[in-house]
Amino acid sequence: MEIIWYLEFIARFSLNLGAASVLMFGLYYRRHHNRDTAVSALLLNVFVFAVLTVLADVQFSLAAGFGLFAILALFTLRSEQLSRVDIAYFFGSASMAVLFAINAIDRGLMLIIILAMLASVYVLDHPRLSRPLRSTRIKLDMDRSFDVGDEAAVVEAVGRQTGLKAQRVQLVRVCGITETVELQVEY
Repeated sequence: MEIIWYLEFIARFSLNLGAASVLMFGLYYRRHHNRDTAVSALLLNVFVFAVLTVLADVQFSLAAGFGLFAILALFTLRSEQLSRVDIAYFFGSASMAVLFAINAIDRGLMLIIILAMLASVYVLDHPRLSRPLRSTRIKLDMDRSFDVGDEAAVVEAVGRQTGLKAQRVQLVRVCGITETVELQVEY
């Protein structure tokens, strides 16, 4: 391969990592304070970029592309649940990797698309558009006084056991052995 290819790769990788870093740490982390998700999405971005850089130079069908995303979808079946916002940021990070890895569109157009994506995220996930909530993950003892399927009862139990004024709870995991539930709590 020519030195120009390597320089082009370094430029595209740097732009990709810079844009994804702005997305995940400049926007997501500052608003949602979830470092694990920010780092995970950046790592996913790097891995997708690497795979697609290799695949861009080989014969690659649309079916293979769908297969790649199906494999990524399987991770959600084996991973902890993510909020809709987290999933959107993950998809945005992976999308940036795809756009930067495949050297098929004009750099100017690619830059406009990435800037439009970042601007859209900035506006649509801005705290002034929706009341910012803090979020934490907690384990709660199942004292059998509430039904885990009844969100109002779970919110009340969270308040009783932690003192948090929960606005929304999402059941993450139930453990029958330790008789606990793991919840994502917005308060």
